[in-house]
Amino acid sequence: MVVLAVGPHPDDVEIGCFGTLARLSAHERIVIAVMTSGEVRGDTEEREREARECAESIGATIEFLKFRDGSLTQDAESVGRLRALLKQHQASTVFCPYPSDSHQDHVATHGIVIASAAHTQEILLYETPSTFGFRPDVFYDISATLPAKLRALATFRSQSDRPYLDPALVEAQARYFALRLHQPGKAFEAYALFRAVR
Repeated sequence: MVVLAVGPHPDDVEIGCFGTLARLSAHERIVIAVMTSGEVRGDTEEREREARECAESIGATIEFLKFRDGSLTQDAESVGRLRALLKQHQASTVFCPYPSDSHQDHVATHGIVIASAAHTQEILLYETPSTFGFRPDVFYDISATLPAKLRALATFRSQSDRPYLDPALVEAQARYFALRLHQPGKAFEAYALFRAVR
């Protein structure tokens, strides 16, 4: 099976679902698709290099679709290119951003995925720092892979001034979800289930 995680920018997948991807990489092939290269917040080559380093740390393949940062739209081109990527990799599970978000690229990425993945068996929606109204109903135990997630986020040195990359905050969120599940001492990532076909 193939798992495809789609992010609007470099670091979104790593924030939203990297602990889960690291866990799944033990028995699934992981592909990360990045819709833009994040040029609004830094040098394109540097940001791609950081994301590539993260992907390599769990043996994942990474694809940069190179749409314009800040101007991503759901249109025939973006949907067509992502649909082709899904077909190429035969992905059965897709992770993408939650639709209620204050960043236009995140909202667009969600729409592009939903339009592209009509035949995908499972779609899970992850939270980002700009998400609001998040209502998760699926939880992955990342107790064993939380260190891998924290190391991945530390790779984004060009974004080191971003408070949401603070490892203490990232770990606190994972521990908070564990408390919600009455499993103190563990760590979880949370998702909203869009589709599951069994």
